[in-house]
Amino acid sequence: ENPNGAKVLFAWHWLSGTANQAFRYMELEDITAGDDVIVVAPDSDGSQYEWHFADEQTDNPDLLLFDDLLSCLWQQYNVDLDGVHSFGMSAGGLWTTYLTLYRSAWLASTAPLSGGVLPGSYSSPADPIPVLITWGGDSDSYGSLSFNDASTYLSERLRDDGHFVAECEHDDGHQLPPGGVEYAYRFLMDHPKGVTPEPYADGLPSSFPAWCRLP
Repeated sequence: ENPNGAKVLFAWHWLSGTANQAFRYMELEDITAGDDVIVVAPDSDGSQYEWHFADEQTDNPDLLLFDDLLSCLWQQYNVDLDGVHSFGMSAGGLWTTYLTLYRSAWLASTAPLSGGVLPGSYSSPADPIPVLITWGGDSDSYGSLSFNDASTYLSERLRDDGHFVAECEHDDGHQLPPGGVEYAYRFLMDHPKGVTPEPYADGLPSSFPAWCRLP
């Protein structure tokens, strides 16, 4: 309702999904109610994996989309550039991971749900960025991709590079866990750009599920 100076939350849909489905299924209107947050939920261009997380940075259409959307929001609403966040599920989680690696200069924090990265595809984020990584345990896979392996590898590499990481490993496989969007949203809102001291340094909020942890 008050877009001027608002925070920005990018929400990326899953394989064969749509922006409208993500907005409704994740109940983003209810979750952000009462907060000055602009939710940006794009439709993909319909490529093989929805988002171009398997492509190089140069001329990557979804990196250009992210940059242009954020630029437009800044020009139109003078949005809070210390409050730009990203999350998504499955293909959207993989794209959020990609943005974590290559757009940390603009993102305050991210929360990939069933995302991650495979060995050989990791690149250290240029700026410090807090990340909440959620996945569905050993059974979290789609096709030949193990989101368990991709998520744990991402967590290890980010922590090796000195980034703050929290993990939420549930046992529901490749789907959104109960309350997953709610606690991811709280993590993001609690982590504006450059926040110090780390608000979760002494542990996660009591409202987080028991299967969330600081590794």
